[in-house]
Amino acid sequence: MGQLGTLLREARERQGITLEQVEKVTRIRRVFLEALEEERFADLPGEAYAKGFVRNYALFLGLNPEEALAAYRAAKGTPPKTRPPQVLDRPLTRRQPRNVGAAVFLFTMVALALGLVGWYVYSRFYLGTDPLPALRALKSPTVTPIQLTVTPTLMPTASQVPTTTQPTATATETATPTPTERPTETPTATPTYTPTPTPLTGIRVEMEVVAKTYIEVTLDGKQVFVGILEKGDSRVWSAEREFWMRVGNAAGLKLKVNGVEVGPLGKEGEVLNVTYTLDNLPKP
Repeated sequence: MGQLGTLLREARERQGITLEQVEKVTRIRRVFLEALEEERFADLPGEAYAKGFVRNYALFLGLNPEEALAAYRAAKGTPPKTRPPQVLDRPLTRRQPRNVGAAVFLFTMVALALGLVGWYVYSRFYLGTDPLPALRALKSPTVTPIQLTVTPTLMPTASQVPTTTQPTATATETATPTPTERPTETPTATPTYTPTPTPLTGIRVEMEVVAKTYIEVTLDGKQVFVGILEKGDSRVWSAEREFWMRVGNAAGLKLKVNGVEVGPLGKEGEVLNVTYTLDNLPKP
């Protein structure tokens, strides 16, 4: 077994993953997965398919796909692609310049013909017409002056102005009513209703991924997920009777079961099976 086969098989076995699980997730047939791990490249369908298998298998295992492809090329002995030099079948010929003189002559003749036609039309339809008649001068309206007669009005003297006596205002006291104090109302305390919390039924698992890991999840006997979760992902699973999980990296998950935080499941790289039922739920 060469470098590529050893790299793929050790990464798969280190995570506790079987070839059937890889086939189910990646859609690559098991016979081709075995051919890659045993470096039997002749059993693969073709070069393009083989490179695609190597890339997808490496991504599934968390490996660098470019390093896996380099190991594949080294194992197969495929030289890097080089572009062959271009060979000309015939010598290059100098491009002949176009006949510019003929084009200039043709353009001059067309411009001259258009000028003659334009002069004929102008002299025929514009020079032979009579000038427009002069506009008659508008008659200016007659302005009749208006004479204004101003009659002076005499202002009365100070002795002729009648004297007006201002009345003296007499202040009248008005009794101000005294406001009557109203009794202060004491607010009645409203009873506060505290709802009774509804007990949680079933099993609820909140999952936070802190490191890349492979997991399988089965809820009440039915498998619902098989694959790899990346760091930063989060999932929530709900079951009525039983929650079962297989994890390829026990230190890569943080769990909260029915609202209760669970401590570390195991060490980094440790393969672990976790089961929760209604009888073994963690206590707060």
